Amino acid sequence: MSNTFTVLADRGEAVPGVLEAKLVRMLSEAPGYPQDIARALGVAVDRVASALGVMAEAGLIEARDGSYGSWYLPRQAA
Repeated sequence: MSNTFTVLADRGEAVPGVLEAKLVRMLSEAPGYPQDIARALGVAVDRVASALGVMAEAGLIEARDGSYGSWYLPRQAA
């Protein structure tokens, strides 16, 4: 399934920093919780959560309520 997020990941567009670029790549492969993503990247959870929040507000990703807090996934193209 193709989505806008995958296109951004493939083209490396619209990501302001290294962390955001890594988040784009990771989320284009599978959705995830901030704590799991932070652990995989070796980055503080608060940095990952903040970056994910900004990306969600910008409409690049979606936040969904899960049993362990919000998890994030790419926004599907319309």
